[in-house]
Amino acid sequence: MNFSDILNKYPPYARICENLNNTPISVSGVVESAQSQLIFALANKNNSSAVVVTYSDMEARAMYSDLSFYTDNAVYFPSKEYVFYNIETSARSNENIRLAAVDKLINNENCILVTSVDALLQYTADKTVFEEFVIEFRLGK
Repeated sequence: MNFSDILNKYPPYARICENLNNTPISVSGVVESAQSQLIFALANKNNSSAVVVTYSDMEARAMYSDLSFYTDNAVYFPSKEYVFYNIETSARSNENIRLAAVDKLINNENCILVTSVDALLQYTADKTVFEEFVIEFRLGK
């Protein structure tokens, strides 16, 4: 018996599963330690992607960390870092993470995207512009 077998016998979970195709779904009252398990189980059961929006980047990072325990398809979409002064070098790690997340979404890969409200409100790029400037590298002969 695994975790999904236990959930399938739980009536509130069955009601959520019945409404999976009537998105968006809002579920409340789930303890923090079980949220990532529930999100993974629902995305896995529906064989689809999911978007999880949290109230802060710190909460999104923690949720991403928890989901990474269950699946390799968890994707973190951080907010942009603002630099209000001139510097010679700047780390672009958040920009790279954001672009990798957008790439997964554009390629229709099943994933669980975890982000914050702030990150969603920040402009990245139009889909057509992003697709136009993507360079693909292929290994092989």
